[in-house]
Amino acid sequence: LGSLPQSASIFVYNVPEAIILLPSQNYYQYIIAHEHSQVGKDALSYLARSVPDYVVVDATLFEQKSELFAHYVQSDNVGRYLVLRRK
Repeated sequence: LGSLPQSASIFVYNVPEAIILLPSQNYYQYIIAHEHSQVGKDALSYLARSVPDYVVVDATLFEQKSELFAHYVQSDNVGRYLVLRRK
């Protein structure tokens, strides 16, 4: 993840542990704390508008929620994380 451009904006989808691996503080975040508690829900609109340059997401969640990432294509696979880039 450190190889992403330092100037890039990144959306971290429910993988908060990945934040320490990012090249900068230029990121958005969404976390499902438990079924009734979510952090960063407002930031999901950025995905719909394809604002972030990249998305980091767990591969399993990507498969389950693929419609959220319609504006992105897979760029890299880092362990259990997928890195998506804007189309």
